[in-house]
Amino acid sequence: MFTIPGNRYEVADIEFSPDGKRLVTGENDNFARIWDATTGEELMALRGHASPVFTASFSRDGRYVFSQELNGFARMWQASRGLTLAEIHQAPSTDGTNTPGIVVPSPDGKFVIIAKDATAQIHRCELCGSIEELIALGRSRTTRQLTPEERKKHLHQ
Repeated sequence: MFTIPGNRYEVADIEFSPDGKRLVTGENDNFARIWDATTGEELMALRGHASPVFTASFSRDGRYVFSQELNGFARMWQASRGLTLAEIHQAPSTDGTNTPGIVVPSPDGKFVIIAKDATAQIHRCELCGSIEELIALGRSRTTRQLTPEERKKHLHQ
């Protein structure tokens, strides 16, 4: 057993990765964090939220993290590098308060559900596919060929 070290803020949500090797936390300091589940070492802080993070979860394959902050913004992160891949805004609470919601990826990774109050929004998640699907999506949206330097930097080729 261990205590996550150096954590000065209230943890609002915590979840294991599918392989059990990492934890993700949503915290009141506007960060989601990824931790080593064996040692408790912080692996990365996911920066970008503007208000407390109330939900944080891994995708079924552990490649992505989904988090939602109090003001209704949800983010999708690349779990291995901490990069923001998508940001989705949810409508304000029906009662005018900032009630936290939940973010749930579908089992196949093609959709993400953001639920808050009596409302659930289902968003298509084009970025959640396999690497081959991501490359095909990028190629379909690219108007020019990437240079060798760009391929090396962005595609690790």
